[in-house]
Amino acid sequence: MRYEMSSPVFGLMIGAAITASAAADIHPISQFSGQYQESFEEMAVLGTPCLPWQAFDGIAELCTPDADGCLVASCWLETCDAWPADGFYLFGAIEGPVEVTFAEPVDRFGGWFANNYSQRGAEVSLYDEFDELIETFLLPSKNDCDWRWYGWESTDVAIYRVRITGPDPSGGHVLLDALQADLPGQGFRLAYEGNCPGLVRFLVTGAEPGDSILVAGSSEPGRIPVPNCPGLFLDIAYEQAQVLVSGTADELGEFVSEPFRVPSRACGVAVIQALNTTQCTKTPTTLIN
Repeated sequence: MRYEMSSPVFGLMIGAAITASAAADIHPISQFSGQYQESFEEMAVLGTPCLPWQAFDGIAELCTPDADGCLVASCWLETCDAWPADGFYLFGAIEGPVEVTFAEPVDRFGGWFANNYSQRGAEVSLYDEFDELIETFLLPSKNDCDWRWYGWESTDVAIYRVRITGPDPSGGHVLLDALQADLPGQGFRLAYEGNCPGLVRFLVTGAEPGDSILVAGSSEPGRIPVPNCPGLFLDIAYEQAQVLVSGTADELGEFVSEPFRVPSRACGVAVIQALNTTQCTKTPTTLIN
């Protein structure tokens, strides 16, 4: 199984926005470990309008509202052979677009996407609590059955509904797996304060008290396996990677680093990412500006 990562931090185009709310501040993000996840491991499903369980640990409904199009299976063999990105099952839309409707607003959403149809292309539309379109992203969605990560974060408008339209005439043939979502202000997150160049402090939130935390950085993207965390990779280059700071989460599940000096050559170039080595989770990558 092959995987590809798409991230604006890495200088790759995750998708072109074709429609957007003027006030919305939403951007693509690299892979993250969400507070709420959906990997479709409940049971096999064939030809239903919605999943027979509440998705994302009970906070969402996942449906193909225009058709009885939900498929959960161990594989889907068509133009190419699609196998799960994670676990034993994948989700596919036999017919019609897929919609994820959240009972509570989220500010981060992402997952692994694949395409086994004869044509390329897909689009993801994000909607707010008034069902107004926030933004639509076009995805390359190559028809090769390879899994590719796509994710988004909204910093000012909460996301209530996600509509994913596939490449076939009905809007179907979307393959999904290992979806992730976070409620606003929750989940494992990395921020920093200070000026570049100069001294900065790293703030990591969303851990459990006593968890071991580190912040790593590199001048380039990459893929580094994390020891003792099977299947988990840091999204930075091995050759230039270094641990910038490390420590233990406090009683609030937060880690605030000592001041760290960032040289001028790193400004606008250095990619940083936090890792919780106790829970085997990571944040999206962040660029230091």
